[in-house]
Amino acid sequence: MSGARPQRNFACFARWVERARIAERLAVAACGKSTSTATRAIDRDAVQTAWRRASRAVAARVAMACARERLVDGTWANDSLVLRPLGISLPLARLSAFELHEPELDAPRAATLEDPVALLDALWPTLSAVVEIPRVGEGRVRAELEDCVFNLALNEYAAGARHRVAAERGEVGPSPALIDSEQLPTAGHPWHPLCKTRLGLSLRENLLHAPELLGDGSFLAVDIDAAHAATSGRYLELAARVLPTPPKGQVRVPVHPAQLRRLPALLGRSFGQVVRAVALPHGSVRARALLSTRTVVVDAPRVAARLHVKLAVNVLTTSATRTVSPMSQINGPRVSALLERIRARDPETRGRVLIQPDGGGAGLLQSRYGDAARQLGVILRESHEPLARALVPEPARTPRAWVCAALGERPPGGARCLLAELAAGYPGAPQARGEAMIADYVNALAPPLLRMLTAHGVALEAHLQNTLVVSDGARVRGFLIRDLGGIRVHRPRLRAAGHSLELAPGSFIATDSLEEVQRKLSHVLFHAHLAAVFSAAARSLAIPERRCWALTRDVVARALTTWSRDPALRAACERDRVALLAPRCHAKALFHMRLLDRSSDYRYTVVDNALAGG
Repeated sequence: MSGARPQRNFACFARWVERARIAERLAVAACGKSTSTATRAIDRDAVQTAWRRASRAVAARVAMACARERLVDGTWANDSLVLRPLGISLPLARLSAFELHEPELDAPRAATLEDPVALLDALWPTLSAVVEIPRVGEGRVRAELEDCVFNLALNEYAAGARHRVAAERGEVGPSPALIDSEQLPTAGHPWHPLCKTRLGLSLRENLLHAPELLGDGSFLAVDIDAAHAATSGRYLELAARVLPTPPKGQVRVPVHPAQLRRLPALLGRSFGQVVRAVALPHGSVRARALLSTRTVVVDAPRVAARLHVKLAVNVLTTSATRTVSPMSQINGPRVSALLERIRARDPETRGRVLIQPDGGGAGLLQSRYGDAARQLGVILRESHEPLARALVPEPARTPRAWVCAALGERPPGGARCLLAELAAGYPGAPQARGEAMIADYVNALAPPLLRMLTAHGVALEAHLQNTLVVSDGARVRGFLIRDLGGIRVHRPRLRAAGHSLELAPGSFIATDSLEEVQRKLSHVLFHAHLAAVFSAAARSLAIPERRCWALTRDVVARALTTWSRDPALRAACERDRVALLAPRCHAKALFHMRLLDRSSDYRYTVVDNALAGG
């Protein structure tokens, strides 16, 4: 197998992190202070440990994905996964629902399982016989895996250093070096083998901008000739809060620093003539990166200016290149308005879930620039803070909003993970507190999302990274959902509920396939969200996963039974019951999709359904 770029192995990693400028930046990532006060020697043993754990983690994800997606012959046992083509076993810490098992990273293993590229090489004859992989697929997947290991090792090193620094300082409680929960997750997607791939972002850019490395999210701006620009919703009003007014006949658009450096190559002669870089008064707009890196929140003293800014960055992460399409810019405000109409008419969709709407978007006209228009798109959202306050209306209580992807993480200086912190405010013994918290969590999250599907045909994008859990220090109070670009809408159900939605031409979010929308909700809510939360609950709160899934099944079944008393919803409730509670279910085959270089052309595997009756 041959790659088109130098191999990123441990020797390369060790040399890179010891460079003076990189070491200084890693010191900031470890300490949360400026380099003048935070410079620390690189711990070579810690570097080796971080690389080893990252390599093992990614290799384990590849092995488990290949078995789960039926790409190779694999057998799950109580404590291992046996890859029959190679005759080797991957140690497992725990068997979990939907075959999303937890690997044991510290146990001995075969040498092939120490390195995901070596594992890919060994499995390639089997994979290429099962999947019709494009010719360039070998080098492409190798490069994605190498990049993933490199970035994950950086995160492992920085996270370990933060814990060591907190211990040296005698810090008790979450470290002041951390601003919020968006900086805690080191591994990104809960099971994708390419969880930290950021191809297109240089190693130094990753170090400068990644939230888990305490990177900078500040952004720059360009002016676009108005005749070449498109805006939607309240974009001009919202942009004026954080950007100076552009000259007449121009539309001013935020741009990520990493993307600005690429625009001359991406836009050709249009850059400098139609699109021009802007010299902002203070150099850039101060912001910090949220979990996705390219979505940032403006750091400004005025609450009104605390916008969330979703920027285009021509970088491949997990399964997709993170640009902002003209369709998303147009559809975001329209979908937001639809959801607001639905929620106004149907209280069952509200419950304790609130939606952070897309306020407006901007970018280049697709009619002039075609696919290149997505390279300069942006979406603006109002801050989530007023929504969090609405879920905790008591003036004496302060809402805490944590991104759900961080719930299994332990902050530096903290004695327990955030999920255990959520449970700490409940009364009773530790396990009883945990079970009460999980019951609140499921009862607050699942019914509103299910109601959107059953009564209105909408499957929201409730992935861990798109969902914030809100508490008041005593109990879970509700959830906030952000990012509407990946939702699915079932046209027949939407029409039956009396709604209409006009989307941009070519939009893929609306479909006549009920199965596609049901699978979307099942994937995001059960497989990608609750499965990770329940696994963390088993680790940190000693709550058996099967008990969590039995509770979830009861919540789903009870809601559908209640709603089926409405004759207009009876058939929809029955169809959703059959789809969501069946003994076996379809699950996204994410590694299969990467082998084919697909992002929205889904492939599925079939697994046992944790929500089925036992």
